[in-house]
Amino acid sequence: MIIRPENTAIVNGVSKSALEVEKIYSPGFIVLDYGAGKLRNSNYLLSKEIIVHILDTPYQLERTSPQKLAKYEKIYNTNDEIYSKYDIVLCSFVLNVIPEQQIRDNVVRKCNNIITKDGYFVLEVRRSRGIMENKNLAPYNDGFIVGKGEVRTFQKPYNDKEVEALLIANDFTVIKVWNENDSVIGIAKK
Repeated sequence: MIIRPENTAIVNGVSKSALEVEKIYSPGFIVLDYGAGKLRNSNYLLSKEIIVHILDTPYQLERTSPQKLAKYEKIYNTNDEIYSKYDIVLCSFVLNVIPEQQIRDNVVRKCNNIITKDGYFVLEVRRSRGIMENKNLAPYNDGFIVGKGEVRTFQKPYNDKEVEALLIANDFTVIKVWNENDSVIGIAKK
């Protein structure tokens, strides 16, 4: 069995967290979509004339057509060192698909390091509600392996208290954390 973080099991359109980015965006801001995936959020933000750079795994970027990637001024893979600073980092449905706690912690630290002073971190993760409805579910680490077949995904359910604690533990000032249908959204400032 292969666990692929890129198989998020999210098939919806634009995430609620991307809509929150649109609300806090100011002209001149630059947004990094950390875990851009199939570019749904990035494309939406671009359509609103928001400057967006993207980051994803080498595997995901290789699966994305060069024509789709051509719209983006900066494209990073997860192995890249990032020296730029971002006014907003969007991290939508990324942490919940990473099986190792240490790697999840590293992602949040990396996001914190690349956010400008007074910049924003917009985080969205899965709640147990959406995960537990899956018929093909097996406990694994602090979450579940989801799916069937040789390639599956990991899903760690979060609650609002965990998201708030995660943000505080990583030196963010929490603006708001709330539950949506199948997710938890947190907005924090550096």
